[in-house]
Amino acid sequence: MVITKHALEQYKKRIANNPYLSNTAASKTIEALFGGAKYISDNSSGILFRNESMNVEFIIKRGKMVTLFPINPKAKEERGKNAIINKYAG
Repeated sequence: MVITKHALEQYKKRIANNPYLSNTAASKTIEALFGGAKYISDNSSGILFRNESMNVEFIIKRGKMVTLFPINPKAKEERGKNAIINKYAG
């Protein structure tokens, strides 16, 4: 899979907190993180994958990783609550 320049920069800025990290090192780490990700959903913006254990989400579009971002802990907590609510709502 192609990792876009934007995805590399987002990794360095938002996850690694190291803007001086080499693109090679960032790419290898991103690939490893993505290896543990699972499909969540898709729409016209792309396909969403999530690595729950590392709290990272990825957007893939046309075979390219266009961005990635850390999962907001509050949003993650809300998703968990909604899953429990939905389980008992039906």
